[in-house]
Amino acid sequence: MDKAEKLLRELTNADGVPGYEDEVRDVVKRYLKPMGTLSGDKLGSVICRHSGKKDGPKVMIAGHMD
Repeated sequence: MDKAEKLLRELTNADGVPGYEDEVRDVVKRYLKPMGTLSGDKLGSVICRHSGKKDGPKVMIAGHMD
């Protein structure tokens, strides 16, 4: 099983009922942790900041956990 398949399997098996996305949030954090600095907000969002090249593009990937 490759890394993408493993991630999708973990995400689809995690409980993510609206308002109770803790299991999904834990999976997301585990996969994002090696990629940058993690933080969050009062709504439960997971934010990962990765510093690239100063003159490089800025990219945001957004999605829902429920």
